[in-house]
Amino acid sequence: MGGCLAKQTEEGRLQAENNKRIERELAKGKKALAREVKLLLLGTGSSGKSTIAKQMHIIYLNGFGDSEREEYKKLIAVNLLENMQHLIKAAHKFSYNFSHEDLARDLLDIDAREEAYPGNWSTNAAEKIATLWNDEKAIKDAYARQSEFYISDSAG
Repeated sequence: MGGCLAKQTEEGRLQAENNKRIERELAKGKKALAREVKLLLLGTGSSGKSTIAKQMHIIYLNGFGDSEREEYKKLIAVNLLENMQHLIKAAHKFSYNFSHEDLARDLLDIDAREEAYPGNWSTNAAEKIATLWNDEKAIKDAYARQSEFYISDSAG
């Protein structure tokens, strides 16, 4: 029967040290959690929730790292291509005539997610998008009717 004056075994001493270490880590985690601010952003799609979160990241966490920048470049490429594809489909739906039908057809054949990942965005696709956006009346006319079909608010 181990009395109060019995010597602590080596195993007991290690367990006590482990317990102290775990207690310190828990206390440290509790303090960190108390300083953490959580924010719930509510709103419809494309209302700017992600933009606010990104701005907070830039302001309070000193910007984005290289890998985050690469991911955003890919996301921008996907958005550009998908928005142009929506515009092309809408222009066809409205029976607008294209002066650059070959470029429009080429862009419709591209899988936006496949094109942008992993970093396959081609200058060829970018040039086709720029040509259609700048020179194609059918695209401009479709964009003017954007309330009649889905297109991201950032398309313009």
